[in-house]
Amino acid sequence: MARRTKEELLAEFHRLYDVFETIWDIRCEMDVEVAEYQHLAMSREEMLELVDRKQTTLSQAIGGTMEAINDYAVGYEMQSPSETATYTAFLDRYHKRTGRHFFQDIGRPTSTAKAILRRGRIADETEYQILNEFLVNVDQAVLSDQQIAQAAGLIDDFSARPVDATSPQRRH
Repeated sequence: MARRTKEELLAEFHRLYDVFETIWDIRCEMDVEVAEYQHLAMSREEMLELVDRKQTTLSQAIGGTMEAINDYAVGYEMQSPSETATYTAFLDRYHKRTGRHFFQDIGRPTSTAKAILRRGRIADETEYQILNEFLVNVDQAVLSDQQIAQAAGLIDDFSARPVDATSPQRRH
């Protein structure tokens, strides 16, 4: 894969942060209690300031934003039947606001998880986070017992890899 320019990375960060902000806005509309936690998320400006001060990289900012988005996406894909109305309402609001389907903007975590398992290797932190989200959700019905065991092995392998100086630091 060709390296992306700083401009391409910045554009990707802004695209993903727009998705993240849209998620927050919709969640706050749907559940006013969620708004109480909005201050816990780092703002776009705060993230870019860290990049400017060289305390993080654009790639790490992108990865962190994607991780936050995937936390919601995996949760939405694993909604129980009793929560289907909430899931549908979120997807409808997202579409009305952006003109696009939510998973069109970010991809389907279920598809990504299954592609990782077929490949047999976790490529990066984002893939690690997606697989881990499926493993920590004990109610998930997306992965079979065999796939859960395989995912756990892949996570262990990824965690044991030496950290490359050019890649974001792993926190596990």
